[in-house]
Amino acid sequence: MLNPVLERFINKLDHWDQHVVDNIYLIEETGFISSDGLLQFSDEDMLRYFTTNDHFDMTIYISGHKFKISSTLYSLLENKYQLDFHVSLYKFVIY
Repeated sequence: MLNPVLERFINKLDHWDQHVVDNIYLIEETGFISSDGLLQFSDEDMLRYFTTNDHFDMTIYISGHKFKISSTLYSLLENKYQLDFHVSLYKFVIY
């Protein structure tokens, strides 16, 4: 479950302004990198994630805004969708 602040932010990214999220895309950025919708994680949290088995809140930045997600959700996203947040940059887009 996302925290309420992150949910409000996601609703602001709703390009069709329908307040119903039909499609969420994570697009791997390989060329020109725009900060609009860019996902970034705290370096300290990434180090902790890969060196411990702790369950903790990770700091995520979306378009420069700071949010928290659980390390369990991070693991689920990486494993389920074969993402490499620690290697590649992704852009968060909602349509």
